[in-house]
Amino acid sequence: MPSVRFEYTPPDAERANPSRWRCPSWLRCPRCPCFARLLGVLQDCADGFGAWPSGRWVSSVLCPAVLLLQLWALAYCFLGAQANVDGQLFHLVGMFVCAKLAGWMVRRLADIPALVGMLIIGVAVKNTGALELDVEYLDLIANLRKVALAIIMLQAGLGLDPAALRSLSLLVMGLALVPAIVEVGAIVVLSYLLLDLPWLWGLLLGLVLAAVAPSVVMPCFVQLRAQRLGVDKGIDTLVIAAASFDDVIAISLYGLVHGLIFSEGSSVEEIVQHPLGLVFGILYGVVLGKALQLVPMRDAKHLPLWRFVLVLCGGLVVMFGSDALGFHEAGSVGCITTALIAAAGWRTRECPLAVRQVEQMFEMLWFVFEPIMFSLIGADINTTVLDGGMVGLAVGCILISLLFRTISTWVLLLAGKRFNWKERLFVAMAWLPKADVQAALGPLALDTARHMAEARAAGAAGSSDGLEDVDRANTVLLVAVLSILLTAPAGSAIIATLSRRLLTPAPAPDSATGGDVDPERGGGFIRETPASNGPSDRF
Repeated sequence: MPSVRFEYTPPDAERANPSRWRCPSWLRCPRCPCFARLLGVLQDCADGFGAWPSGRWVSSVLCPAVLLLQLWALAYCFLGAQANVDGQLFHLVGMFVCAKLAGWMVRRLADIPALVGMLIIGVAVKNTGALELDVEYLDLIANLRKVALAIIMLQAGLGLDPAALRSLSLLVMGLALVPAIVEVGAIVVLSYLLLDLPWLWGLLLGLVLAAVAPSVVMPCFVQLRAQRLGVDKGIDTLVIAAASFDDVIAISLYGLVHGLIFSEGSSVEEIVQHPLGLVFGILYGVVLGKALQLVPMRDAKHLPLWRFVLVLCGGLVVMFGSDALGFHEAGSVGCITTALIAAAGWRTRECPLAVRQVEQMFEMLWFVFEPIMFSLIGADINTTVLDGGMVGLAVGCILISLLFRTISTWVLLLAGKRFNWKERLFVAMAWLPKADVQAALGPLALDTARHMAEARAAGAAGSSDGLEDVDRANTVLLVAVLSILLTAPAGSAIIATLSRRLLTPAPAPDSATGGDVDPERGGGFIRETPASNGPSDRF
């Protein structure tokens, strides 16, 4: 007797295929598929245990579980008591594992982007006191963030289409500048009127909020590229490139304004240093990208693996080396430029499949670093800084500035005839998410203000400027935290939902890809599609 499967079937599909088996009426939930999805997962669990050891579900659970146990055993052998169950390292890794599980659950049961579950785990761990880290672990977290950001930027550079980028170059620069300028201007005025911030502090806050979150936008668009939504018009290349330049400009100007606010001497060095960092990153990326077009040779053994390792190491070198040299802006732009130049040469001399093989390896690496990135962002959100008296005003500033940004993006896209109204609406709404840049820049002003206030108190300067700067920096952090809470989950959900409704899939290329695109892996693994009796069980 064939096994009965519990699956959610949309009403249109049920009417189109009346002979298909349907759940009893008391099990169906036609308006909300969450319960039916849960029943399907439970059915998969039962099938997996019934067919053990060949069950796919059991294998997908046991493999990472055994791997984690082995890694913990190795860590205990090398680190000793630091890897105990009650140690901070064990709790940190446990947060990453729980974040991955939470992301899988919200993805499977509610069809919500996985990063929402990962953010929730990070916020819960931080604000329940389940994870308290020493200074050495804070340095480890900072380095993990840089590695994750380098992976994101390298993926973005590999996915950029040079031909589409050349045809959209003016539009890319316009989208990178005009909406950000409009949003910053709105924040400056609103923060002066509602939050009682001086003009220069309002400019600092505007630059914090103007940066689009690459860790949210770019994985979403990598997934859209795998589904070929809007690829024929270059929407993915347009948004990824514009978001990358937008972040670089916002981060560079933030460092300049930060230096002007807290500088006690000449600010000429601060003004000159940031453009030099951008030039250094671009030159590094061009030189290394050209070198990676030639090395390794095209007939080398394990060619995709060598290219993956060389691109990754080159990105990490510029990400960490730029900080050591004082050019903090060079890391992101160096990663994007390196991957863009190298991939352009591979496409020209060989075929797009050569780039696709390297992208698959980065997708596997992002599969590991995704829960690390988003759980750490959630762990940066401290709900104790949320002052109820200012929350409403801060939320108003965020929403009004985003409205101005969306309108300016729509008006800018009207200048060209390339996109229809649905595509213009999607591009305008794709600028909403704020996450990692705000989490990184938000606390910087507060740390600097506290250090300067302590120095002035120790020097008995008798001035209250230090305490005023601390209060203003707390306001900046409050607004940055609220922007993450409001826009990161909502923005990713909006991108995922509107893409299916507003974008048209491009026809599949005729090149041999080796299988279908699997969008559930967060960026499109190419795989053979076996016959399946139910939904996928992969984490």
